Amino acid sequence: TLIGRLVAEFGNKYQLEISNVIACYVSSLKKGDTGFTYSRDKNTYTNFNKTIVNRKPSSYKRTLEFLQLLEDKEYVKLYKGFKDVTNNVSIGACCLFTDKFIQCVDQNKVDRFGKVLNEVSVEVRDSDGNLIYDLEGFDYMQKKVESINKWLDTHDFYFGAFPKKVYLQRVYNEDLYTCGRFYFGELQTIRSFKRKSYLIDKEAVCELDYASQHYAILATLAGYRLPENFKPYEIKVDDLLKMKAGYCEKKARQILKLACLMMINSGNPTTSLKNVWENNIQSITKALDNKDFKKAEANPFYGVSGKSNCSEIIKRLKSHNHYAKEFFKRKGGMYGELQFLDSEILFNILLILKKKDVPCLPYHDSCLVRCRDEDTLRAVMREAWKKVLGDDINCRVDKKF
Repeated sequence: TLIGRLVAEFGNKYQLEISNVIACYVSSLKKGDTGFTYSRDKNTYTNFNKTIVNRKPSSYKRTLEFLQLLEDKEYVKLYKGFKDVTNNVSIGACCLFTDKFIQCVDQNKVDRFGKVLNEVSVEVRDSDGNLIYDLEGFDYMQKKVESINKWLDTHDFYFGAFPKKVYLQRVYNEDLYTCGRFYFGELQTIRSFKRKSYLIDKEAVCELDYASQHYAILATLAGYRLPENFKPYEIKVDDLLKMKAGYCEKKARQILKLACLMMINSGNPTTSLKNVWENNIQSITKALDNKDFKKAEANPFYGVSGKSNCSEIIKRLKSHNHYAKEFFKRKGGMYGELQFLDSEILFNILLILKKKDVPCLPYHDSCLVRCRDEDTLRAVMREAWKKVLGDDINCRVDKKF
């Protein structure tokens, strides 16, 4: 086995570290990545070891030693990353697998433990999480997504200095008309300000997205033209939300955005908002108990009172968004239908950009392209919106950066 081979080469003392690296290799395949991030902070290992039972603790010293040995033997390439405290920007340390390591791996055995993303460009799962394949149109969609992936593979993508494998997967629930969003690797979870660290064909990128997309879609479905610069969450609530540090429009906006989500994704938005509020209070309390004051203060509900006013908050939002009233409080929510529509729009964006050979990194309702392709993307986003919804009267495209 690969573990046995590496133990024989580097010594039994690194057996846990060898197992961890192989697990990271399998995990990276699932995400279509060529490596993994790791911590060079001793405290990370100390804190992690406090949370585990029935297994050996992870050693900070041996982990870094073993990774260095792997690099010395040209199995991996290490990048130490950086941290700019002044500007609060950082990129974690990264370990990239070389061809030498990959050639040592029996891919058939890897498949037993981890699904290789390149084999499942389209997934449909039932309510129990089981895969469904026998659906009309499944093969067509799979071929289309695979054609997009083959096209993207002709371009180069980097996150900072790190090359990235971009392989899109479209994920549905129950059928080919529910959800259907595109996913790949870490772009889905990375903090928004770090997305500008991506490079396409070694060129800087810009990001465009749709403004308040789901509410704009609902307005279009209802046959209603939204006022220019309309925001579904822009209502007056300074009498309902009290803040210890003084009223903050940014915090109020974050809370109201969550409330807007509850209105279209919950059968009882008032109760759902109260539950979200309570869960955030618990998270804040836990962070304070751990003396993680930065995390606690970053929570939009930190120092905010007004949970008892959730019903009035929802009432005002409903009045403000009266055009969408028929879509509120639906059992099970609207998220499945809305995600399907936003993913269909994105699907059409990708197909149009493929024809124009303008490489793109999709992220739910937004796209990253080379800066020189900004005007092309803006036009294509309007074209795709109109193709799916019939008109573009409520289509608003914003620039993130």
